[in-house]
Amino acid sequence: TIIQLHNITKIYNLYQKPIDRLKEVFSPSHKIYHTPFYALKDISFYVEKGSTVGIIGRNGSGKSTLLKIITGVLTPTSGSVQVDGRVAALLELGAGFDPEKTGLENIYFSASIMGIPRDEIERKIDDIVAFADIGDFINQPVKSYSSGMFARVAFSLNVHIDPDILIIDEALSVGDAFFQHKCIRKIKEMKERGVTLLFVSHSIESVIELCDKAILLENGCLVMQGDTKTVAKEYYKRSFHQENAMTLNSQDTKSLLETKEDSDLLLPLIEEAVKNLNASNIFKIHSFETLNQNGDKTDTFIEGDYAFVAVTLESLYNIGNISLAIELKDAGGLLLTGESVFNKTGKSIFFQKGVKKKIVFKFKVNLIAGQYAIRFRINKIKNWDRSDNLLLHLDEEAAIINVAQQPNSFLWFKFRHDFDIEIFDMV
Repeated sequence: TIIQLHNITKIYNLYQKPIDRLKEVFSPSHKIYHTPFYALKDISFYVEKGSTVGIIGRNGSGKSTLLKIITGVLTPTSGSVQVDGRVAALLELGAGFDPEKTGLENIYFSASIMGIPRDEIERKIDDIVAFADIGDFINQPVKSYSSGMFARVAFSLNVHIDPDILIIDEALSVGDAFFQHKCIRKIKEMKERGVTLLFVSHSIESVIELCDKAILLENGCLVMQGDTKTVAKEYYKRSFHQENAMTLNSQDTKSLLETKEDSDLLLPLIEEAVKNLNASNIFKIHSFETLNQNGDKTDTFIEGDYAFVAVTLESLYNIGNISLAIELKDAGGLLLTGESVFNKTGKSIFFQKGVKKKIVFKFKVNLIAGQYAIRFRINKIKNWDRSDNLLLHLDEEAAIINVAQQPNSFLWFKFRHDFDIEIFDMV
């Protein structure tokens, strides 16, 4: 175990007015003027050496505070932290940099703060500068740097000091796409060398790609930890719940219902479905099938074939403004592609009570060999801007399909995409 946290709590005292701090200090009756805010509450977990852990959660959930406590930037109100090994941390952009010094000077300056011997940096300086790749700006004061340049220099320094633990807090979100991919490759290389990684990102896809385990924070509490796919599912579920709640609270719920609908009956049922992400109280799903181009049921497809996903369902009520969607995810849980009825046709569906409908999605299996999950959604939607999009039903793994490679096929990527290539002789 390289990182251990036991019952970590971080409390900030919030005052309505600055003068209240003085009143509290000098109050003869010890009157309390502050309201305690729990940024973190009773957090306990451990990280094994060489593991990669993603920390996810919405804004304000306590992710950055947690990393600052692990790195020693903040002290907890209560609880204990034990970290064994050299830590390299990218927390706040430009943290530890002197704006008046050049990028090169700041590399030496920051390294000295981290306790890295100067001769070690001397041996690695060429690699650090080359990886940052900001040209002559390395000799300019960092106060003239863009956020992307800050990220390049800081990341390059931290990955070249041979850390035992690498901690990244959204640092990759400011760089350009080329540098982000370069960083991802470097992180994967360090992962293979056994470096422990703590990674905070709002990009759940990046967390799934890089991390073996994940921790979900919400309102300063640890609500779940485990394998990345399972925790990501819970994050999505909670995010959908909150978005649904905001949609319901921001409008008259009756505006969602058409005059043909069973309005009085549907209002509580819609709210129940939104809460549980399960619309079995409104729809009966008779079948969810994957078919080949001959119409035969199968879960195995050859790369290049056409696949059909057929959903047969029946509404228990008259209900309109419905859209269905399927989305493909790879074995790691990474969302690859998808389509919805509303997005494709520009129209929603009206379901008459007791009448079955079959919706068939067709797509070409331009996928590398492997196993893929099909996520299924039912939404109630009206506007193109999705401002009143309510998620009624979510099945993360409605079906699993297997894709086999075509003989003599050389598909190295997740997708096969058609390209045109022309060759010109230039005189």
